Amino acid sequence: METQRINANHNEPVLCCRLSEARNLVISGCEASGLHFTDLDANTSVGTFNFNRDLKVDGAVSSIELSRKDDSVLYTSVGTHIYQLEIRLGTSKESIIRRYEDISEEEINNVSLNDDETRIAAGDDSGEIHIVDVSGTSNSSGNAHRVLRRGHSNICSSVIYRKKNKNQLMSGGLDCELIRWDPQRLKVVAKWTMPSVTASGPEAINPPMIHSLS
Repeated sequence: METQRINANHNEPVLCCRLSEARNLVISGCEASGLHFTDLDANTSVGTFNFNRDLKVDGAVSSIELSRKDDSVLYTSVGTHIYQLEIRLGTSKESIIRRYEDISEEEINNVSLNDDETRIAAGDDSGEIHIVDVSGTSNSSGNAHRVLRRGHSNICSSVIYRKKNKNQLMSGGLDCELIRWDPQRLKVVAKWTMPSVTASGPEAINPPMIHSLS
């Protein structure tokens, strides 16, 4: 297996990264509000966007979701906000084409687009999951916003829409719970507690917290 070390010029811990194969870019986010773009072939930085510096928005860049319909479009969560950017417009604040601000009262940890890219789900530190309609042209104040509650008792670290059932959403948390949701009815469909389904041993000391879903 071949590996390649990427020089993304981060000075803070990297929290998320995505590979845009169509544009041959590695896009990464860090704790210091920075979003970096690195050319995969040349392994050199081709741009940086800092939300704190350019928009006065404080918060870590915790998640990146690439559009499957347009290889120049991405969504990223920064603190309690979600931004939609178009890479073709560069890496300045002019590249932000939509803003979904103050989606949550707690920091967002992960975002996921549904299959037709009309909704985005965001899991936060309170354990809630926010569903935002991103099919229109307005920001969050003019878009439908629903909340999935009473599923996680701790941080919701990861969310992902199911491929085989477009109306269902999976979430994982630091409460060691894996949950399948029906976002239309705002209900839990099924729940698995990881300590009860994993082998005994090291897990007794190191709880099987869920950090990522794919």
